[in-house]
Amino acid sequence: MKQGDIRLVRFHTSHGVVAAFVKKGRKFLKVVTIDTPISVKKVRVAEERFMTPLMKGDDFYPIRRGRNKFLKAAKTFGITQGAEDIINGAAVPWDDEYAIEEVDQAGVMRARPVAIPAEA
Repeated sequence: MKQGDIRLVRFHTSHGVVAAFVKKGRKFLKVVTIDTPISVKKVRVAEERFMTPLMKGDDFYPIRRGRNKFLKAAKTFGITQGAEDIINGAAVPWDDEYAIEEVDQAGVMRARPVAIPAEA
């Protein structure tokens, strides 16, 4: 996982196994789990060893589906602005019509911009 990447993972914590959006920094990981309220928690990069990609069958769990589930839970538990930014940053890096989303082998979603059509 490269610095700045956001992905959806299974995180083994002392409270059990939870689904989480994770954004990697140089020294810390920003972890967003469904909790009361949904917020960003900072953990050391060394905690990455307790994380595995979230799977649905043989494929990676769809980022958009995870985003929708987290935002639905936010209506009940509440959400901080930082957590919402990370969740939305994982799902839609650019406008949908101008980006192609790809999920690489590690389960990291990347978007590459597509040429914006010139208006006549």
